[in-house]
Amino acid sequence: MGGEVRDSITVEEPGRYGEETASGEKLIVEGESDDVGTPVRFYVTTTDGERLAVNATDPDDVTWASGELERVDLTVRTARPAAFDLLEVDLGSETVTEGGAVDLSATVTNAGGLSGEQTVAFVLDDRELSSETVALDPGESRSVAFENVTVDRDPGSYGYAIQTENETRTGELTVEAPAEPASFEITTVDPTELTVVRGARTAVNATVTTAENVSGEQTVQFVVDDRVVDERVVDLAATETQTVTLENASLDLAPDSYEYAVQTENETRTGTLTVTAPTEPSVVEVTDLTPASPTVDEGGSIAAEATVENTGDQPAEQTVELRVGSTAVDTEAVALAPDASRDLSFEAQSIEVGPGSYTYGVFSGDDSETGTLTVEESSDSDPGDGGDGGSDDDPETDPAVFQVTDLNPATLEAGRGEAVTIAATVENTGDESASRNVTLDVGDGQIVERRNVTLAGGEAATVEFADVDTTGLGSGETTYAVSTENDERTGTLTVLVEEEAPGFTFLTTLLAAVAAAALLARRSRGG
Repeated sequence: MGGEVRDSITVEEPGRYGEETASGEKLIVEGESDDVGTPVRFYVTTTDGERLAVNATDPDDVTWASGELERVDLTVRTARPAAFDLLEVDLGSETVTEGGAVDLSATVTNAGGLSGEQTVAFVLDDRELSSETVALDPGESRSVAFENVTVDRDPGSYGYAIQTENETRTGELTVEAPAEPASFEITTVDPTELTVVRGARTAVNATVTTAENVSGEQTVQFVVDDRVVDERVVDLAATETQTVTLENASLDLAPDSYEYAVQTENETRTGTLTVTAPTEPSVVEVTDLTPASPTVDEGGSIAAEATVENTGDQPAEQTVELRVGSTAVDTEAVALAPDASRDLSFEAQSIEVGPGSYTYGVFSGDDSETGTLTVEESSDSDPGDGGDGGSDDDPETDPAVFQVTDLNPATLEAGRGEAVTIAATVENTGDESASRNVTLDVGDGQIVERRNVTLAGGEAATVEFADVDTTGLGSGETTYAVSTENDERTGTLTVLVEEEAPGFTFLTTLLAAVAAAALLARRSRGG
C-alpha cells in the first residue's frame, strides 16, 4: 500500500489465493486507520523472478474499519513463454558439389507471450555447420541467413535440419562428385608449313573443340622458338567447335627454320616456320654513260649510250630519260628482271640551248649517271666585232671537279642491324657549276646509296648518308667508300655480333680485307 509491501505468501501447490490451499495458507493484509481510502495493489512473483501486476482494489471498496475482514478476489493471467517457430526455410540448392558451399535462410518468429533469445542452427548429418543467436520480442519475426557454408562430405545423400529450441525443419542434401574439366582438343592447324619474311606478320589458324560433353574455358597459345608470341582465351560450350587466329604483328627472328606449336592444356600441334631475309625492292642503276663529257656546236645534236641494271630482288618497269639540264630530250621504257641489265642507245637529239656548260646524263627512277655537256658557238655565227670570231682575251675556265674530303667518321663500330650515319665533304674545285652523283659503297657493293649534288665552282657541301642499315653485313671489318667520278675516300666499319663462335671474327675480318682490296682495285681500274 502506498508503495509499501505489507505482507506476502508463498504458494507452492495449486490453489486459489484467499482460500485454503494444499498447505492451508491464507494471505491476510492488516490495515490501519490511516489507510482508509488507500487502494491496495496485489502482485504475483513467478518462480523465475518475474513480477506480475494482478489487480488493484477500488479505494471505495476498502474501509479498513477496525476488526473488519474484507475478502478480495484476485485474477492472475499468466503469459506463455517465448516460443521460436520456423515459418519459412529455403535451402538455395538441394545439390552441391563435393567441397562446395550452400546458402540457406529461414524466417523465425516468436509465437510466445514473452521476449526471448534462442539459437538457430544448421545441422547436416547430425553435425552443426553454422548457427546464429536471435533475440525476439513477442510476435516479432526475423530472417536468418547462412551464406557460403562449406559442405565437407563425400558424395552421397545427407539429412539436414534447421532448428530452434521449439521447432525443427528437415530435408535431404545431395553431395555430387566434381565434374571432369573440359578437355580442349586441337583438330586442325593451318598452315602446318609457314614461310614469312623477317619482321613481317605471322599468323596461324587453329580449330579447337571440347572432347566431351562438358563446357569450359582455356587459353590457346602460339609458341615459336620456346616463346609465347600470342594467346587467346577460348570459351566453349559443350561439343562446340571454334577456329582461332593466332598472330604476331612483327616476329623478329633471324632467318632460319623453326618449329612452332599451337597448344591448349590438353593437346599440342606443331608445324614448321621458315623465316627468310627481307627482299630488296627493284633498283634500276645507271652506269657507263657514253660520252661522258661531249662538246657540240650551238644548234647541234647529241646521242648517248648507257647501261641500266636492276640490282633489286623485284622486277622493275621504268622510263629512263636522257636529260640536258632539267629537260628530258629522249626517253626509253625498260622492263628488267632482278639482276638483269640492258644497254640503251639514245638517238641524236637537237640541243636547243645557248653556248655554255650543262649537266647532262641518263636518269632512272632510282639512279643517274651524269657528265658535262659543252655547247660552243656555231662557227658561222655573227662575230659581232668585225669578223675576228670573238675575243681571244676571254679567260679560260676549268671544268667541274668534285673532290671528297673530311670523311666522317673514318672508322666506325656498330652492332649488326644497327643503323649508322656516314658523311663527307664534297668540293667543286673547278670553275663551272655541275651536278654529280656522290656514292656510298659499303662492303664492295653490299650496300650502295647515292646522292645527286649540284655545286657551283669553288662551292663545297656536306653529303650525309643517314640511317644506313647494317643487317646484311657479316661480322668483322668492312671497308666503305664515299666517291665521285673524280675522287673517293675510304673508311672502316666494324660489325659486332653477340656470342660469335670461336674463329668467326677472324674469318670475317679476312674476307672483309679481301673485299676491300678488290674494291680498291676496281676503283683504280675505273679511275
